[in-house]
Amino acid sequence: NKNERGRRVPYNEEETRKKSKSMMSVFIPGFWPEGVGHNSKTPLFFVGMLRSGSALLEALVTAHPQIASIGEESLFNSYLPEIRNGIIEATQNEHRLTSVELLIEDYGSLVVEEMMKKVAKQFDAPVQFPDIAPSYSISPHSSKGLKKDINNIRHIVDRMVFNYKNVGFIHLLYPYSPILHVVRD
Repeated sequence: NKNERGRRVPYNEEETRKKSKSMMSVFIPGFWPEGVGHNSKTPLFFVGMLRSGSALLEALVTAHPQIASIGEESLFNSYLPEIRNGIIEATQNEHRLTSVELLIEDYGSLVVEEMMKKVAKQFDAPVQFPDIAPSYSISPHSSKGLKKDINNIRHIVDRMVFNYKNVGFIHLLYPYSPILHVVRD
C-alpha cells in the first residue's frame, strides 16, 4: 500500500469539487444546439467506479445475441481530446451549427466504425451494422465458442467505467445510445 500511495497523486477533495463545478457550469440547458447528435444507437456505455460489477454486467448483456463488447478499451475516450477541441473550435466559427453538426457526424461515425472493426477482429470476420453506412460484407462467424451472427449485433459495449467523467460528452455525441451507471451494492 505504501508503494502504491507513493506512485499516485494524493486525492484532493477541493480540486475534485472545482472540476465538478466547472463541468456542471458548462453542461447547462442551451449549451448545445437542439437536435444535434449522432443518430447511432450502437454504442452502449458502462460508467461507474472500479470493482462495481461492470465485468459481470458485461458478461450478462453480451450473452444476448445482439450485443458485443470491446471491453475496457474506450474508443470514445481515445478520441475525446480531438472531439473536445473540435467542439470548442466549431462553436467559435460563424457557421456554428453547421460546424458542430459536421463534427458530430464525423467523429460519431468514426468511433462507431472503429468499434465495429474491433468487434469484427474479435470474430475474425467482416461485419455490417444497419444504423450507419454499411462498409463491410455479411458473413456469420463464431468467437470463443459463442455462436453469434455478428451482422445482427445492435449494440457494442464500451466498458470504460471511468467514462463517468465524460458522460456529458457521451450524451451530446450519442443522445440515443444507452448509458448504464454500474453501482456496487
